[in-house]
Amino acid sequence: MKRIVMLVLIFTLFALSGCSNARTASTTESGKPLIVTSIYPYGELAREIAGEKAEVTVLAPPGADAHDFEPKPSDLFTLRKADLIILNGGGLEPWARKIIKLLGKDKVIEAEKILEGKVKKDDPHYWLSLIFARQIAKAIKDNLVTLDPENKSYYEENYRKLADKLYELHLAMVDLTSDIKSRKIFTLHRAFGYFAADYGLQEISLMSGKEAEATIGDIEKFMKEFSAEDAEYVFFDPVFGKKVAEKVGENYRVKFMPLYTLEGVDETLKGKSYLELMQENIETLRLVLGGDD
Repeated sequence: MKRIVMLVLIFTLFALSGCSNARTASTTESGKPLIVTSIYPYGELAREIAGEKAEVTVLAPPGADAHDFEPKPSDLFTLRKADLIILNGGGLEPWARKIIKLLGKDKVIEAEKILEGKVKKDDPHYWLSLIFARQIAKAIKDNLVTLDPENKSYYEENYRKLADKLYELHLAMVDLTSDIKSRKIFTLHRAFGYFAADYGLQEISLMSGKEAEATIGDIEKFMKEFSAEDAEYVFFDPVFGKKVAEKVGENYRVKFMPLYTLEGVDETLKGKSYLELMQENIETLRLVLGGDD
């Protein structure tokens, strides 16, 4: 199925190139630069920095899982007009490299390359690390300054404010985890490995993200370790993890708490920023893990 989708996209690209030999204008009708991101968290970081000086479009629609999203032919028009494209890498967008090469785009930020040597091949959830998020945000700022030097001071000031807020959240987690009894967190979907490692926590997950669904054996193994740790809560993403939580809850008495993976948002979360959702995650962890406050 994915091969068919890719063939359709490539055919659309050739059709687009045949429509005009002239280079497409890369700015929007407003004259502002256009930033296109593959997924929600990078769209949020870009908006914080771009402010009113650039337009930001996220390809993955509300409710789309970052792992499963593939662009529609209409998304190629958006990518074609982009001044700056922001991707995650790490295998999350298998469609991206071929399409961007065919489009001839050279202004591309790929989080995996920014974090080279710091990330694992089997875990693409870079955006959940507040430390990584600052590094990615800096790359966005640097590229925007190159793209639109007239607004350099504006972008740099917005980046500074964003970096400060990210650091405040980081310090809140450092404080929270400085004095806790258990350093294990149990999640239904493995997404918090980098975030957990930043604060000396260990994430134990039911699913790695590659499985279509959890088997009975997977659940039994997960719950055995959960019980051995005498843990009380399992974290789940309320956007994408409800069905799995219901399946586990059918056979085991367990309490669930929401922890957003930010792989995507649904209509109920639309309008909430990356910073707000990360703050909510920290407050949830504070309730579960406790701490010295």
